[in-house]
Amino acid sequence: MTYDDWRNIARDLLRDEKKMGRHYPMTMGVLVEWQRDTYLACIKEIAPAYSREVVLLRKGPDPMPDELIDAIIEKDPERLQLYADDSLNLNGAQHVLRRLGNVLACLTREQSDHVRNMSQEMGTTTQ
Repeated sequence: MTYDDWRNIARDLLRDEKKMGRHYPMTMGVLVEWQRDTYLACIKEIAPAYSREVVLLRKGPDPMPDELIDAIIEKDPERLQLYADDSLNLNGAQHVLRRLGNVLACLTREQSDHVRNMSQEMGTTTQ
């Protein structure tokens, strides 16, 4: 593939991400580096009144090729790049995590208890 092909794919992905944002308000598109791979993802603060650190991460299942990452950054140079602690299990699509600047980590015990209580109040469960 040529670099123009990667740029076109990046353009289409970012356009689709923007469309999806209408269904998931207040989300922010990000790149997440985890275990030496980079994923296209989005984050959303889910308990801002309690702590702005508590975020929901939604990420794709497959890492992005370096050429596509470069094209995404070219198209969206302000895109936040986050680094997830390698000890995290980010298999799967959605994760509730602690955001400390540009680092994603495990929730504190207090944050985890708060999220569990929120889930119970909403009639959902967390693992």
